[in-house]
Amino acid sequence: MQVKSQEYPMHEPRFKRGMAIGYALSPTGADHCHSLHDSGLGTATEEGFMPSAPLRSMGILEPMSVEDLGLQKVRASIAHATAQIMKNCLSMCQFVAWSLNDYVEIVKAATGFDMTAYELVLAGERAMTLARVFNMREGFSVKDDRLAERSYGPTRNGVLADGGIDREELQEAVQIYYGIMGWDRETGVPTLGKLQELDVAWAAEYLPK
Repeated sequence: MQVKSQEYPMHEPRFKRGMAIGYALSPTGADHCHSLHDSGLGTATEEGFMPSAPLRSMGILEPMSVEDLGLQKVRASIAHATAQIMKNCLSMCQFVAWSLNDYVEIVKAATGFDMTAYELVLAGERAMTLARVFNMREGFSVKDDRLAERSYGPTRNGVLADGGIDREELQEAVQIYYGIMGWDRETGVPTLGKLQELDVAWAAEYLPK
């Protein structure tokens, strides 16, 4: 089972629906390293049951179920992927549960640059969008933003024996993801406006005409 030729890791997208969104839309296919682990959306804290500190620092403030595939789960998936890819850009470990402001202070201390949280988030978003451009230049399209066929069916037994992921529900989540990212909802192509916002308008020449 694979997405974009990347084999599934040991995380079940039929149960972790944020992971399903991530597998379908990650530029590197079924990649669990920067796809959302839904367990982080309902962490027990002193304040109660809420998303983990890194997600809260990205504006994800309310817990949600693993089965959810709606707008808020898409928002959480994008926030998580943006943060993880930003960490990749910084060559920093993804397993440290620091907040966005912690990363700002680390970058300031290490580089001397007066960075802001906004600039770091924008760096992650820029990297995600440029990866999208690269993949499209190499021939990937919306047809590749899907799960392996078996993920849409039930398991033989266990908690997922009554069904897999609803194909239409996931497709709607994918299109919401496109819209939030500033990619065309039908073609998944980053819009010129989004490229201009990210200061990479030059990348438009590599997109399908």
